[in-house]
Amino acid sequence: MRLRQLACFVRVCELGSITRAAAEMHIAQPALGLQIRSLEDEFGAELFVRSSRGVSTTAAGEIVLRWAREALEGMTKTRDAVKELEQVDNIPFVTVGLTASMTILLAAKLVAAVRGKNIKLKIVEGLSQSMADWVDSGRVHIGLGFDVEEARAVKITPILKERLFYLSSPGSGEGPISLTDVLRQPLALPDEQNSIRHVIEAAAHTIDMPVVGSYEVGSLQATRQVAMTGIAGAVVPFGGVAGDRLSGDLSVRLITDPPVERTLYLVQSAYVRLSASERELAEIVLGVIWDVMGQEAFAEAYTLISEAKNLAF
Repeated sequence: MRLRQLACFVRVCELGSITRAAAEMHIAQPALGLQIRSLEDEFGAELFVRSSRGVSTTAAGEIVLRWAREALEGMTKTRDAVKELEQVDNIPFVTVGLTASMTILLAAKLVAAVRGKNIKLKIVEGLSQSMADWVDSGRVHIGLGFDVEEARAVKITPILKERLFYLSSPGSGEGPISLTDVLRQPLALPDEQNSIRHVIEAAAHTIDMPVVGSYEVGSLQATRQVAMTGIAGAVVPFGGVAGDRLSGDLSVRLITDPPVERTLYLVQSAYVRLSASERELAEIVLGVIWDVMGQEAFAEAYTLISEAKNLAF
């Protein structure tokens, strides 16, 4: 018997439907049905009354439901206690995963924001597509990633919309540039696993144009160097090149007609409740995002999703 199996059972009880629970948790309905049957075999009793309208718990099911909730809650409390025991000076250690551009914008602000608090902050940098796996595996407690797909093990909350920019050599152009003109240039682009590549291709599809990368470059720093030479331009997040735009070291132009944009999500576990220190850090992360991206200097690049401002953890 696994904790994940108990979490599935509890959700079926709450929704009164195996079909709805399977859809919500992104599990095949037959697989979820087998998990429920396995639980019934282990307890030697029918846990649900099944009908065309869904399922309802039997008397035995109610007993198992109370126990399952207590077990899941107990697991969270035990996990928190063990983590605190392992910390130097009993200060909790909390890890947040950031993409490269978000690290540039947020890392220093996050360090300053947790100073003096009972939180030991660790920042891990990676690609957006890694965030769900990192949260699921416990490598990070909270992740920030772009266009993260909801999976059965994680919960995602949209935080902001980010518009992408065309990066080219200094003096090569000013003001907005159409996506058509961008795609006609030699481009240094990330590989097909990168979220930036995905949104470029989606936007290009709307104007029936191919996306052809003259060079494949995955590093933001390397992309800046390529653009500096004038050999090829690039499509980049504003956070990684805001300083270049201000200094004039590179041409940084908003892409329009159509705009190329992506959504930033906060990623957390769907089954393991955040500890007190993790919840505090999540609130700090949101506050820092609002402070940074809410500035007028970033208005062209970022649109904050107001519903996320008062998100409760």
